[in-house]
This record gives sequence, structure tokens and C-alpha cells, in this order.
Amino acid sequence: MEEGRFASNDLDSPTKIAKQSELDILRDSVFTQIIMGGDINKFDDFIKKWRPQGGDQILSELEASIQKKAGK
Repeated sequence: MEEGRFASNDLDSPTKIAKQSELDILRDSVFTQIIMGGDINKFDDFIKKWRPQGGDQILSELEASIQKKAGK
């Protein structure tokens, strides 16, 4: 796999394109806190914020794209 390339890059998700920067900032902030010794339970808080801010829609779009590419 190329550096900086993710499997989801070949899938369609308009929400991912629109929200990626915002969600990356949220992710990076929480992950940095955890790495620096913060409570691992902050990950659960991250998911609770990530999902309604576009994460659930991204997952839905990626699943639909997988099904489409699989011919289903």
C-alpha cells in the first residue's frame, strides 16, 4: 500500500470528503491526549462525538460503496 493511502480512499463517501478535516482534528486531539497519558476512556468519548458529527454517515456511505463495488 502506498504511503498515505487508505483502503477507504477507493470508496465513495461525500460526507468523508466534506467532514474529514473536522473529524481528523477531533481524532488527533483525543488520540494525542491518550498517548500523552490521558485516560483511555477518552476514546469512548471520541466515538460519542465522532459518530453524530458525520462518522455514522461516513460508515453508511462506505458500506454502500463496498456493496456497489461488490455488485450487490
